[in-house]
Amino acid sequence: MTSFARDHDQIKRPNHSIFDQTAANYLPQVRYPYNIPSNNAHPNALSNVDGFGIRWYALPPGRTPLTERVYDAQRHDLRTSFFQPETYHSLVRPAWEDVEVRRLCEDVDSSIVFGHVRVEPGRGELLPFSFGRFLFMHNSFITGFSSDPEKLERLISPAAKKVIRGTTDSVRIFALVLTFLDPNHTGDWSRLFPRSALVSALIRVVSVTDTLYRPPAGWSHSRSHWNCLNIALSDGDSFAGARMDRMYEGELDGGMGGGGGERRRKEHEPHVVVASEPMTQGRDEGWHLLQSGEILDTSIEELNNEWRLHKQHEALHPYEKWTWKPRIRTVEQVRREIGGVVVEKRTRTSVSSLD
Repeated sequence: MTSFARDHDQIKRPNHSIFDQTAANYLPQVRYPYNIPSNNAHPNALSNVDGFGIRWYALPPGRTPLTERVYDAQRHDLRTSFFQPETYHSLVRPAWEDVEVRRLCEDVDSSIVFGHVRVEPGRGELLPFSFGRFLFMHNSFITGFSSDPEKLERLISPAAKKVIRGTTDSVRIFALVLTFLDPNHTGDWSRLFPRSALVSALIRVVSVTDTLYRPPAGWSHSRSHWNCLNIALSDGDSFAGARMDRMYEGELDGGMGGGGGERRRKEHEPHVVVASEPMTQGRDEGWHLLQSGEILDTSIEELNNEWRLHKQHEALHPYEKWTWKPRIRTVEQVRREIGGVVVEKRTRTSVSSLD
């Protein structure tokens, strides 16, 4: 997520771009060593060549983000118009062989881009998903879902069920997010939502799935049962991402990862990249490993304000390094701020827990 950038800078340019991640993992501080072979017990496969998709919010016609600041105009358009994300999906060939997506990356400008590679069961279920103005990605697995999907489906509103195509847990989690975003069941996901609403919806999804599919003996005693929720959500103006890993509960899985792209830091505007793997390799300290149970949120407005502060700092202190990091909180911190997380069921109402 950035104020404005070419998709080329976000998808193709980094030296461990999403193109590279289709064939080889780079997981510093998570896997030791980071390039060991995968197996069925590990959530990260080394080859993801059967599905590739990108979605982005196209800029309004006539905007020229590379030559002028158009944030205020874009925000007005976002609030007064319905912006449906653009889509490119391909199941024909791996991403690195796809000439069309390379052309798109060179030509398209966007403030928010979602990209996903994976082994994919069908075109209708190829991530990222979109509905209304929302973009959504889910890179994870829920134990017990395949044997009892109705347990989750019962919580989804009739209007949100329209998004469901296929059998995966990912599309149902998206439908559940939409349900929580629309408590009055209006079926309208074309408007902008408060940034706090996106955060609250992700917190509720984490809490609900954790409670619904918790093994009788608990997560820490069930090594063959695990939930791994890596979720990203945006409405074109705000962004929220959450991580909950119950497979390695109680185990430290690292701190800072390595990076280092082709461009120098000062050539970039303030931006946020949330990725399953660091997209750059080298000595760059700019990557922060989101710990299990943490949630990150930001917005275009926040990034634009940081860009202005960065320019002011650069003018006053040209030799001092400028650093900025988006807000990162634990699930429990957010829950305390927004109050109890209520699970709405058809027959009764209860308060869910992550304990």
